[in-house]
Amino acid sequence: YLDIRSIEWLQDYLTGFRGAFLMVAHDRYLLDGLVERIWAIEGQKVIEFAGNYSEYLADKRRRDELQLKRYEEQQQFIRRTEEFIARFKARKDTAKRAQSRQKLLDRLERVEAPQTVPEIKIRFPEAGTVHGKAFELRGAGKAFGGRRLFSGVNLAVAGGEKVGVFGPNGAGKTTLLRLIAGKLEPDEGSVWRSEKTRVAYYEQGAEEKLDDSLTVLESVAQAAETYTENELKGILGMFLFPGDMVDKRVAVLSGGERSRLAIIRTLLAPSNLLILDEPTNHLDIQSRAILIDAVALYRRTVVFAAHDRFMLDRLADKTVRVEAGEVVLFPGNFAYASGRKVSTSASRFESPKRQGMRKDTRAVRQGSAPVLQPSSLPGREGRGEDSAGSGRPALAQLEQRLAQVKRDYAAAVAAMDFARARTLVQEQREVEKEIEARKADEVEEGLGPR
Repeated sequence: YLDIRSIEWLQDYLTGFRGAFLMVAHDRYLLDGLVERIWAIEGQKVIEFAGNYSEYLADKRRRDELQLKRYEEQQQFIRRTEEFIARFKARKDTAKRAQSRQKLLDRLERVEAPQTVPEIKIRFPEAGTVHGKAFELRGAGKAFGGRRLFSGVNLAVAGGEKVGVFGPNGAGKTTLLRLIAGKLEPDEGSVWRSEKTRVAYYEQGAEEKLDDSLTVLESVAQAAETYTENELKGILGMFLFPGDMVDKRVAVLSGGERSRLAIIRTLLAPSNLLILDEPTNHLDIQSRAILIDAVALYRRTVVFAAHDRFMLDRLADKTVRVEAGEVVLFPGNFAYASGRKVSTSASRFESPKRQGMRKDTRAVRQGSAPVLQPSSLPGREGRGEDSAGSGRPALAQLEQRLAQVKRDYAAAVAAMDFARARTLVQEQREVEKEIEARKADEVEEGLGPR
């Protein structure tokens, strides 16, 4: 796994790279700082989006909200129609109408509920509140095989603080965490912990120590004795173990699933000092977001080592850099400690080659067909409006307009004019929303009294 120094070197290199590149990554800052297009796997579909990862997430939230609204409206329409059919299908004078509506339901294209990540809501097991210092290192040092990792470390952390640890691979981050957890004794100095401190420790390789003979649910129940079975199933669902997955044997889980399971077991153990040693190593970007949200809800002391800059910025009240035999405490997150502002704007990293391409897109934009407006399109009754004369464009016109927007979007993406592409994405959403509204109106008109 790349440490932060290597990740930043890669980002700096790709920032100045003049060619095209394709990247599969779980590092959010890389995706925000470098990419201009996202290919996201949603369910069994590949969604293409012009923009960086944060912009894609914002767009996905909007799409999910719109789809949920459409889904709920359609479900309400289906219930009303089914009630009508059940009420009138047995009467001779209304049987035909009931049959007509049943055919309408049979032909109806069903809207699926959006696949969204459940909101993280966890009741952490109670442990005594630590007032004042949770632990303190006093002149602590440690060496292995004649190599001294660090010495003379003085570090005090108060109860309830969240501290992120970062540094190059092999610098001693894991050793520092093991000293804090009481898994190692220092060669020099001492480590003090409050008498009330109860440690929950997620160590690297914890996923390999799970009992393969247990089910997912049994494994979590073994570590979380104060929870009911339904509570555990709910928590497992939040961590992407929905439904029947809780009955899977640990032996058949993937590496990422095993890591998630080991993390859940650590989170649910009664504690007031949570120590996590590079917990994101085997996690995809969605699982990382879930972990970050869960740890944010933990109100006791947290110390975690990570190479994920987003996690270090989002969670850490303070950060500790372990490097070249030194352990240095900073009163802020990773951005503060590194003195670098991590940009989430893809335009900041645009290469000269891409800037030249952007200039060339002017001709593409001028040469592309204009977006068709309702008044310029032939419509029913020659007015470009619906048959009721409401001034709204007819469904056929909207579909024609949507096709044009999609063509313009494809041309903008091909020309790498991503600002234009983002505008067209917004326009496409608006047209699609209007099309759905017109379809709903036509269905309602078809169900009106006869």
